[in-house]
Amino acid sequence: MKNSFALLTALGFVVIFSMLSLFIIETKTLSHNVDFSRVIYTQTKMHTDFAKELIQNIEIGSQTKTLTVEEPNYDIKAYFTHETNGTVNVDLYVKPKLDGLHISIHESFSKD
Repeated sequence: MKNSFALLTALGFVVIFSMLSLFIIETKTLSHNVDFSRVIYTQTKMHTDFAKELIQNIEIGSQTKTLTVEEPNYDIKAYFTHETNGTVNVDLYVKPKLDGLHISIHESFSKD
């Protein structure tokens, strides 16, 4: 009777510690995924700022409708709408080329 109770107690401890360690591993993995997404978002925002500065500094012709910046890790596209008063409305889209991440930044601004 003592042996069976000791075996049952040992088995209970193994199950409890297994579940506890599984919970800890899942929490660390989730924390790592959040940190990775935060880094990718920051890099995407930096690429957005770069593209916005680039568009502000270039001359856009009246027939130009789109601009695509060739970047191996990001899709950077800008769409232009020309107003009659000479201003250009810009819709800028930046998205990383990573599978499984759904991070995308859209920014609208006007260029005189």
